Amino acid sequence: MSGDYQYLVKTCIYMWEKLRDSGAKSKIEHIINKSLWSDNKEAVVKYKSAMKFKKNKNMDKAIELFKESIRIDPSFLAPKFELGMFAYREGEPSKALEYLNEIAVRVPFYADLHLILGEIQFKNKNYSTAIDHFNRALEYGFLKRQIKYIIKLKRGTSHYKLGEFEKAEDDIYEALKYNPGSLEALTLLAAINIKLKRYDSALDSLLKAHRLKKNNPVIIYKIGSLYYRKNDLRYIKYFDRLFNLTLRWGDRSKRAYYKAFKIIAIRHFEKKDFGKVIQIAEAIPQILNSSKHAKIIARAYFFTGKYKKTIEILGNMSLDDDDRFLLSKAYSRNKMEEKAKNILIQLIDNNEYYLKAKKDHRLKKIIRDIEADRRKEEAGYRENDKKGKTERDAGQ
Repeated sequence: MSGDYQYLVKTCIYMWEKLRDSGAKSKIEHIINKSLWSDNKEAVVKYKSAMKFKKNKNMDKAIELFKESIRIDPSFLAPKFELGMFAYREGEPSKALEYLNEIAVRVPFYADLHLILGEIQFKNKNYSTAIDHFNRALEYGFLKRQIKYIIKLKRGTSHYKLGEFEKAEDDIYEALKYNPGSLEALTLLAAINIKLKRYDSALDSLLKAHRLKKNNPVIIYKIGSLYYRKNDLRYIKYFDRLFNLTLRWGDRSKRAYYKAFKIIAIRHFEKKDFGKVIQIAEAIPQILNSSKHAKIIARAYFFTGKYKKTIEILGNMSLDDDDRFLLSKAYSRNKMEEKAKNILIQLIDNNEYYLKAKKDHRLKKIIRDIEADRRKEEAGYRENDKKGKTERDAGQ
C-alpha cells in the first residue's frame, strides 16, 4: 500500500509543480493522515482524549493516554507522532527517534517528518542518515524557498563532513540561489574550495562574505590565512584587523586566532614596528611559550627601552650567542654590570662580539674592565713564573 501512496503523492507533487493544482497539497495531507490513523475505535477514543489534554496543556495526562492508545493498537502511528514530537521539543532526540523512525519507514512520503528526522540526525552528526532524510523531504515536500535553502545547506554540510566535496559544492550553489547573501553558505563554499585546493575561488567566496559582514572574525581570519598561504602581503591588513577586533572580545576569542597573531608578531618585528609586537605580546601572554616568539618579543622590549622586560624573558631561556649578547646589553642598561660582564667574558674571544661590544657605549667600559682584569691576571702569572724560576735556580 505504501508504494501505491508514494506514486500517488509524486503525481500530486507533479500536478502542483506543473499546473499549480491547489488540491494537490490537501490530497497529500489526507493520505498522510490516513496512513497515521487506526481502525481500532478504542485506540482512537484514547487518542482523541489525549489530544484534549494536550490542548489544555496537561501533557502528563496526554502522554499517559497516548501510550494507552498505542498499547491498544501498536500499529497506530498518530499517538507515536505526538510522543515523538513532544520528546523532540523537550530536547530528547533519542526518545524522539524511537517513535518517529517507525513512522518514516511506514509513511516514507511524509516530507515534514523527514525534515525533522534529518535535523535530528544532522545534530547527532549522523550525516549519511541525515542526507537520506533530506532527500526524502525534497522529493515529497511542498517546500518554500527558505526551507529548500535550509535543506540544501544542511545536506551540503553533511556531504562536506563526509568528504563528498563535489556533492557538497552542488548543494551549496543551490542554497545560494535561494539565499545569495548567506554567510554560512559562502563560508562553506570557501571551505569546499580549500579542500579541493582551489584557493582563488575560496578567496572570492570569503571576500563576498566579508562585504556582507565586515566584523566577522572567522571570515577575516580565513581571508588572512588564504592571503598568507599565497604569500600575499594583504594578509597583514586582515590579521591586524582580527587582532584589533579580538581586543574587545576577551581571551577566549584571542586564543582562537593564536596562529594568526604569532604570524603577525613576526611581520611587525621585521617592519620594526616594535610597539605593535609588544601590544600583541601583552594581549596574548601565551605567545611567550614559543621560544622563537619570546626572543623576538624580548628584542622588541629592548629596542623600546624596556630592558627589565628583556631580562625577564631572556634570563630564563636557553640562548644562543646573539641572544646572550643582547642580554648583556640589557643588563648593562639596567645597572646590572656584573651580570653583563659575566656574559661578555664568555663572548669576547669571538672577534665579532668583541668589536660589537667596543662600539656599544655601555659595554665598552665593561670590556675595558675585563681587559684590565686579564692584564693583571697575566702579570700575576708572569710574576709567579719568574719567582718559580728564581727558586729553581737557587736550588741548583
